[in-house]
Amino acid sequence: MNTKSDVLSWLKPTLNGVEQNRKYPDTFSIPSEEAKDGVRPGDFVKGAFGGDEVKRTERMWVKVTEVHEGLVRGTLANEPAFLKVRHGALVEMEFRHILAIMKKGAP
Repeated sequence: MNTKSDVLSWLKPTLNGVEQNRKYPDTFSIPSEEAKDGVRPGDFVKGAFGGDEVKRTERMWVKVTEVHEGLVRGTLANEPAFLKVRHGALVEMEFRHILAIMKKGAP
């Protein structure tokens, strides 16, 4: 597993998908706990990220490189529109922040 210092510490997941789904079950769907438990390196997960210095949140895909005890680490798979971070930056998030999953090799 990469070291904690490799991860962008200021870029944080800002949207708790579990909490949003609990509040708005008819309009805010998230992957099941079973689907989250099935996340493996090479899969893609979507999270909403922001930071203390920014007022915007962006939903971005992360290519998973590591999964360990409810924590996903990976690299940003798209170029953010507003956040000052680049494609390929190393980020991490807890399973509760996963908003969508795209399995490796899915169309």
